[in-house]
Amino acid sequence: MKNDDEKYEIYILEKAINMYLDKTVPFTEEGLKLLVDKHDDCVWDIATKIYSKSGYKVGFSVVSDAINNKIEILKNHIAREKEKEAQRIAREREEEDRRIAKEREEEDRRIAKEREEEDRRIAKAKEEEARRIEQENQQRLEKENYRKNLLIELPRIIELAKNGGDNTISELFLKIQYIVSEQLNVYKDDVTLESNISKDLGADYYETIEVAMALEEEFEIEIPDDILVLEESVIFYHPLRSTFSNSFGQREFVACTVGELLYFIYNQLYS
Repeated sequence: MKNDDEKYEIYILEKAINMYLDKTVPFTEEGLKLLVDKHDDCVWDIATKIYSKSGYKVGFSVVSDAINNKIEILKNHIAREKEKEAQRIAREREEEDRRIAKEREEEDRRIAKEREEEDRRIAKAKEEEARRIEQENQQRLEKENYRKNLLIELPRIIELAKNGGDNTISELFLKIQYIVSEQLNVYKDDVTLESNISKDLGADYYETIEVAMALEEEFEIEIPDDILVLEESVIFYHPLRSTFSNSFGQREFVACTVGELLYFIYNQLYS
């Protein structure tokens, strides 16, 4: 019976000590450090408290065993908490890695799509540029053919207009001569088949356009710019070498001759 009583007594003491520790020692690493670092002080404090409250002289070994048991419980608890925290961090890192991988995959798809669209845009631009160049080459070829025919046919048409060999051409020239002289305010006799509208008759760019518009209205045709203007450039005037007071550029161009206009209009009307 004596041994049973002693065991029961120790059980009650340990329970009381554990209840005291639960209330006074936090269930954290700080609490563990407190019990480990102040082990002997805790034994003394608990033993004296029990004695002061009940007058019972508890053995220091009993208190020490209870504290050591509490230390082990805290160590296991802290270890489990650390393991849980490590698992949580690992899960968060795994989720973050998946999120980053997903974002990278989406970014790669976006970049690939943009590159594909850019490639299509460049290909389309190249096709359009090729068509433009082809059109320009075709227009250049047509213009060259026109100029070749002009060089061949113009002398004959001029001769017919001069000597009256073809009344249609002669009458057409007279109409053109009248319109040009009226638009440029020059003498009609100065408007010959060889007269260049810009160099000989003094027309600037806008006056040349007005001549073309008047001819278009008279004959109900359209005179393209590449027929009317043979060459165009920009000349920059130095203030010390011209009558201008600034150095802004002025456009200079070379228009066609009256005979070339006659040739073009004749072909438009009678070809």
